[in-house]
Amino acid sequence: MNEKRRAKIERDLDLAETHFEEELVSALRACAAGHWGVFGRNGEHWDDGGALIALGDEISELRKQLGYTEGFELYDRFVTYRRRRGSNDPGEPKLAQAFLAEIAERATS
Repeated sequence: MNEKRRAKIERDLDLAETHFEEELVSALRACAAGHWGVFGRNGEHWDDGGALIALGDEISELRKQLGYTEGFELYDRFVTYRRRRGSNDPGEPKLAQAFLAEIAERATS
């Protein structure tokens, strides 16, 4: 891949990752306030999680094109939270609060 093409993909990746984080935080704040759907537990209703998954898949593809072997940590954590389905797992608002706290802690370290 030539340098010009690589630079464009790197810019696209940077923009996509920034956009993902902004959209995720916005969706998590709404979810923490009581709007279910980010974690896919509310059926067809308010599924911002689906849009985040699509954006995360786009990020994964860009990272793959650049030869990165590690995933985008924030997306990987989001997918992990979405997979939580145990009967003793907290509801979506509490999951959102926990994830927001995790993101805030990551930003300060």
